[in-house]
Amino acid sequence: MLVSINTGKVIRRIPHRAIYNLMRKRLSDDEFNAVKKALNQMIDDNEILTAGVRPLHNPFRVIYKKAARRNNDDVSLMFGLIVWVVFMERGDTWSFGRYEKDKMPIQKLTYFRVSPNKALNKPDKLAPRLYFYGNLTMKEIGRVLNISESRVSRILVNAVNHRRKRCKRHK
Repeated sequence: MLVSINTGKVIRRIPHRAIYNLMRKRLSDDEFNAVKKALNQMIDDNEILTAGVRPLHNPFRVIYKKAARRNNDDVSLMFGLIVWVVFMERGDTWSFGRYEKDKMPIQKLTYFRVSPNKALNKPDKLAPRLYFYGNLTMKEIGRVLNISESRVSRILVNAVNHRRKRCKRHK
């Protein structure tokens, strides 16, 4: 399931639907399912993923050759749309955004797993994930979550202290 970080609502629409449908028709069901299976395997063991194009590696090569007809712009778009669809179809909950790393924009969407039992827009839940899994700086997290850098710092300190307490209980 893919949800909006801003609204917490489930996303049910595919952007660029007409282009997606056109390129999707160029792939057989077996080819498309092989791509989705490979993407799901990549997603399964991660908390955060940045979607990047890998058109020359199987099974993704078929996106470049057939769906995008060897057009680099089209392959980037189609790969991103398939990734989007895969996240929409998953049973676990993911959100996404565009972020910066060291003041440089990350060109691809970054997806991160969120807990369905917790509010999606709570900074105390998202800041540690973005910091520890997404490798964003406190300043970048502050911009993403619209909070101050000092607030991000306090959230991270609290998260680390909470984790330490939990670890001591399990000794």
